Amino acid sequence: MSYKDPIILSDSEGNPLNEEGLNKEIYKKIESMYTETENKAQLYAMIKSCYYNPDDLYRCRNGEFTIPIHRLFSFLSEAKMANLLDGDVAEFGVANGATTMFISLLCPEKTIYAFDTFEGFSPLGDDFFKTSDDNSWSDDTPHWRNWGSDFNWKRTIERLENIHNVVIKKGIFPDTTKGMEDKKFSLVHIDVDIYESTKVGLEYFWNRMVDGGMILIDDFDLNGKSFPQVYNAVKDFFREVEPKLSLNSIIAQLTNMQGIIIKPFDDIHFIDNGKVAMKHMLTTDDFITFSKKYLIQKEKIK
Repeated sequence: MSYKDPIILSDSEGNPLNEEGLNKEIYKKIESMYTETENKAQLYAMIKSCYYNPDDLYRCRNGEFTIPIHRLFSFLSEAKMANLLDGDVAEFGVANGATTMFISLLCPEKTIYAFDTFEGFSPLGDDFFKTSDDNSWSDDTPHWRNWGSDFNWKRTIERLENIHNVVIKKGIFPDTTKGMEDKKFSLVHIDVDIYESTKVGLEYFWNRMVDGGMILIDDFDLNGKSFPQVYNAVKDFFREVEPKLSLNSIIAQLTNMQGIIIKPFDDIHFIDNGKVAMKHMLTTDDFITFSKKYLIQKEKIK
């Protein structure tokens, strides 16, 4: 593989041992500089500590996952269910590509469509950065305007090109969906942070989900306090398509800052998405299990 992990190593005097990141070829080259087994072991330990740094892991400064690690646990169960259903898988908002790679491993027989500008937010127009359909603006719009400007997008594309079941869709969504009119989806991950992209993503994918298909929304806060632009996009979309249902009935808080929406079977809805929920720590008491008792027919809703 041509991609490199963004890790720079130094010798005991602080001199850099590599300049452009780390891969197997560079690792072997550095290792060959040492003849003593103890030095080779120390090099190994140095690299291992870079990968295991908890701060880097949580905030993804090691260039891998751009969502906190605890949110990844939800993909394990959702991917298993998606593998039983017809339809492809999509990730809208790829960033470093690590989540796309993770999903591709969980769904090896599915085609994974990776939608992103692969340039950050800079190609997007100003209308993408409002916080609701009344065109109000977020106080942190300048922050979002420059999001992704420091990403190594070339590396992301290179690593995804090496995965057999990933199709890269580069450009502004939904322009990049041309030729996909007949596609159906069993699992979609939307992680785009801003109002317009979140709402456009729902508009495109909702009617293309198979019965029981799942949409995971990253940065979703059911209270609407954090990332209000994501909350408002979900609220505004479902106010149009499901006006009889409360938002709490349509999307469940899966983990902290992550929501799940299950496509209904015709008029049979999963109220509160079967009460599926998960907290930070994975203990038995933290789970609220999925239950069929949360089925309800739309015509019974008053």
